[in-house]
Amino acid sequence: MFMKSRFFAPLRLAATAALYSSAALSAAQAADMLYYAPPAIPYPVDQTCTNQHVLSRVSYYFYHQVRHVPGLPPVRIQGFSNIQNDHYEPPVNAYAIPRHYCTATAHMNDGSSYPLAYVVAHGQGFAGFGGINVDFCVEGFDKWRVHNYDCRTARWNYLVRHKRGPVHSSAY
Repeated sequence: MFMKSRFFAPLRLAATAALYSSAALSAAQAADMLYYAPPAIPYPVDQTCTNQHVLSRVSYYFYHQVRHVPGLPPVRIQGFSNIQNDHYEPPVNAYAIPRHYCTATAHMNDGSSYPLAYVVAHGQGFAGFGGINVDFCVEGFDKWRVHNYDCRTARWNYLVRHKRGPVHSSAY
């Protein structure tokens, strides 16, 4: 009875108009999103390969590796150069892990330089939320051939040529 009064008639009209306009607006926005999708780019805009956190993890785990693997020279990574994002592997479904395949040159504290290949996997934190995992290989320091000869399994072009899946090994 109170909804038929003069006071509630404009309110009811405004609510009905808002409901219909929001429904029409969402349908139009959804159609525009499909029609005006931006073109795909080969690599993401972010700078994952040059991220300071990623590079510091490579340096830390490399130092841990040379201290605990017998027969490796006691050197540390002092810096990186020629950092390249070789390939970005986007997730193909909700359970896939996005990965960046990167290469660089690692400069040691004794003045030597070595090629470096590393993979940055996202979503590798506790229970899969947040966090990253960095898997790397410095040529000449893979004494037990974890990454095959000359770090081949850590490089994207090796995986493509041999039709193998992504690298799944853990960091050192």
